[in-house]
Amino acid sequence: MAAPDFPASPTVGQTYTAPSGLVYTWDGQVWNTSGGVASTYWTDTGTQLQPTTGTRNLAVTGDPATPSGLILGSNAIKTRLQMPNNQGATVGGFRLNVNYDWRGGAQDDTTKPSWIAEMKTDTDAFKFIRQAPAGAFTTLLTVDNAGHVFSKAMASNINNNSVQQAISLNTWTPVNMTTQGSDSAGGTMSTPASSQLKSTASGWSILNGFCQFSANLTNMYLSIEYFASGSWYTLGYGTGANTAFVSQTAVAVAGGVTQYRMSVYCAAAATILWATFSIVQVGNYQ
Repeated sequence: MAAPDFPASPTVGQTYTAPSGLVYTWDGQVWNTSGGVASTYWTDTGTQLQPTTGTRNLAVTGDPATPSGLILGSNAIKTRLQMPNNQGATVGGFRLNVNYDWRGGAQDDTTKPSWIAEMKTDTDAFKFIRQAPAGAFTTLLTVDNAGHVFSKAMASNINNNSVQQAISLNTWTPVNMTTQGSDSAGGTMSTPASSQLKSTASGWSILNGFCQFSANLTNMYLSIEYFASGSWYTLGYGTGANTAFVSQTAVAVAGGVTQYRMSVYCAAAATILWATFSIVQVGNYQ
């Protein structure tokens, strides 16, 4: 900071603002100051602190050895906008942390989750991160430098585990699929006990069903169905002729629909050898 450069021939009562921000007044003999930097740079309106010169930028450099930033909130749980000062001179970016202090590496309240939005030049990506109460961090969403979006998959699959099922002729029959294949949602999208799949919220879902029969059939149908207003309705169906296989893919876009099952119809009595039913949830209903 430059040294003060007082006027050479001041008059009594003349003021001078030094580079430090202190305001000096000439009393005829010496330059006196009673104001501090805070009162010079900021104005307290009673409800806000406003910069004296509102057209200037505010620079918060912080400690180069630790993340610097702003802390918001009067409760124990704070919101922090923090910069990665301690990760190298060439690393830029920020983290918006709720209930987490990047500087101290701890949650404000370990009984509550933390949420973090992060943009950094070293990873060259934007991330949404969640920390469980007193638990581990999970990256829920990443947008990379090419615009690719990576998020936790919402998908599930059930099957009949090769348990054969007899199908009567000319009758729509729900397919028994009492074994969970896989479920990226932690088991929340499959209900093997009722041979059903469900989405976690009403919206856009892609469903696929497949059945293999013990012999070729001259005519058969596979229907993917949804449950609404107390009844099951056909979302889409596939057909097969002179084959032992039938499959169908359907897209569900209806609001309020979250339950799905698979049914078959055969023109002759048949036996299912293998059946599988899958769902991929791609978005909520808008």
